[in-house]
Amino acid sequence: MRNRIFSLGIVIAFGFSVVVTPVAHAAPVSECRISASPNQTVSLGFPIAPERLNTKAKPKILVLPFRLSDRPTYTFTESEKSDYLASALYIERYSKGLSKPEFVFNPVVDIPQTVADMVILRQNQQNQWQQDETKSTWGFIRKLIADNDDKIDFTGIDGVIMHGSSTSSQSGIAEAMMFSKNPRTQWFRTIKTAEGEILNAVLLDKRTSIATIAHEIMHLYGLTDLYGTPASPGTLSLMASNEDILLSYEKWVLGWLPDSQVQCLVESTEIDPNKISTRITMPNNKTDQVLVINDGTKTGAIIIEIASGLGDNALAFYTLNNEARPPIGMHSPVQGSAFPGVIVSKFGGVGTQFSSSKYILLITDNNETELVLDLIPKNQLANAGSLISAAEANRSRIQQEARANQPVEPVQIKPIKAKKKSIVCIKGKRIKKVSAVKPKCPTGFIAKK
Repeated sequence: MRNRIFSLGIVIAFGFSVVVTPVAHAAPVSECRISASPNQTVSLGFPIAPERLNTKAKPKILVLPFRLSDRPTYTFTESEKSDYLASALYIERYSKGLSKPEFVFNPVVDIPQTVADMVILRQNQQNQWQQDETKSTWGFIRKLIADNDDKIDFTGIDGVIMHGSSTSSQSGIAEAMMFSKNPRTQWFRTIKTAEGEILNAVLLDKRTSIATIAHEIMHLYGLTDLYGTPASPGTLSLMASNEDILLSYEKWVLGWLPDSQVQCLVESTEIDPNKISTRITMPNNKTDQVLVINDGTKTGAIIIEIASGLGDNALAFYTLNNEARPPIGMHSPVQGSAFPGVIVSKFGGVGTQFSSSKYILLITDNNETELVLDLIPKNQLANAGSLISAAEANRSRIQQEARANQPVEPVQIKPIKAKKKSIVCIKGKRIKKVSAVKPKCPTGFIAKK
């Protein structure tokens, strides 16, 4: 794909007259592989830690159901099993078939803990994090595996999901745990078994949704949580919600989006704050697209993307900071919307402005093949009137064309109902009244004059 990115001072576009500045060229994609955080177990950068699940293979995950002592009748059902198999289909679709987890379902193991113990463990989940391991969720899964190591064959297992049987609404744990062969602290050390090390684990202390299972497994691949702030991606990512979608950038980090669908811009050399705009075009063809602007911070970037997983193409504009939690801050449309992006399918979104601390992103035009965007430095907004007017003119044109192309509903003509007439018919002393559109007297009767 040939990237078409160029800087604008003012251009001749859509009937508005302006001055052309020199064309800028997109940088090699390698310059926009933003570094992973050295201080985080998982982050949205390169490279993904080698301990994480192989994104180009079929990782083998052991599902280990455990039965609490006060739930003696619990069994791991076929319905619960089907939830795991369905979550694998999510991941196979995100990866375009490059990866699909293979589950090994272990027989249920009995543990001494009760439902009440799981409620306490849930309460300890946050306040014992990297404090007292014996009271924490991390200590719980280490002990569960150690106590059952002699009963379970962990050969070839890439990850373990411990599936609990709690029934309390106050327990509800869904937590992924990613370990390191060279941990910063002992908290992140690998789990040793007779067959080798366990590098990735999940604790689900009772049945959860298919989306939650897929979310926790995506942590084991290397993705991080994106919820927790008003600027989260919301419905644009499984890692921020229960929606069956990943950001296009997340897919690229995992190796599930090819470089041919990524554009790279280096902010220091390709964006001149003294120019009115940097123009960007992106294919709008129902495929995921990413444009990364390297902001020079090594672990951060400005990102524009088109995500296609919702059925409609959605444009999103956000800042990446791999040292922050969550690492993504969305820039919502200026006019405000509960949805973190703008639908750009069917020529939509033209005239919309997104606002960040440094830039206004304007959707200038939208045609059958591409989306035309203008990245306007905030200090140039007062000079960008012609660009904004051009976008508004394009929006009006698109709306007019849409109205002109709407099919005309055929006019339904209702038939006129003929009125009935009445006549009086006589036969001797007998009299009959006949009503009809064309009334006739019965045989032997004569119409009364």
